[in-house]
Amino acid sequence: MYLPDSLHGQLYLLAYDRDRHRFALDGLWWFGYALRAAMLTDLYLSGSIADVKGTVCPVRGVRQVDPALRAVASSVDAAEPKTWAWLTAADAEQAPALVRGQLQGDGWVRPRRRHGFGIPARRRLDLGDEHLVEALAEAVARSVRHAIGGRSTDPRLLNLGLLAVLTELPTVLSDEYRVRRSVVLSELIATAAPPILGLQQAIESTVDVTRSKTKEGVVWASVASIACGGCGGCGGCGG
Repeated sequence: MYLPDSLHGQLYLLAYDRDRHRFALDGLWWFGYALRAAMLTDLYLSGSIADVKGTVCPVRGVRQVDPALRAVASSVDAAEPKTWAWLTAADAEQAPALVRGQLQGDGWVRPRRRHGFGIPARRRLDLGDEHLVEALAEAVARSVRHAIGGRSTDPRLLNLGLLAVLTELPTVLSDEYRVRRSVVLSELIATAAPPILGLQQAIESTVDVTRSKTKEGVVWASVASIACGGCGGCGGCGG
């Protein structure tokens, strides 16, 4: 098998917990946002969209083969420019199921129901090739560490790594490492591609709004359904 070409496909695969042999999306509140930001990053790096004073503008003459990227690119309207954060949050709740469907169509994930004695069947997602995903995770982690150390690294791997950092994916960098290197990581994010910074801003904005609503009696758990699609099939509980 070959790894998906898209950053959003690769990011989804990085959420696979190789120790527990399952997708560990439960608790990843910003996964939907991150997948959207990955799509925007791909479009930005390929020249399909551009940054104009903090807003996203289309670039004519660049056509995307990937249907998810094509859909996002078509939503960028020069007449009504939106910020990177706005486009990151737009339709974020649908992104996990969309990407999972793409990966399933390519044979990268396979749904399977697991039965236990006296326990209702639960749907899980099996991974096509753990070794390739492990190699990807190691390459991404190495790229981030190189950037932290001031060494040159592959831009796509670094962008993927920063998306993973903001999503707090434990399969790429441990919580302890992220905390220990938080200052340098913040500096890398601040100077990264505009969609990466847009992801950070979308997360911060949602947290601020939710905290404000929490004071009025709205539960904090609502953030999870906004960002990852809740029980709509993001894979957090295995599918």
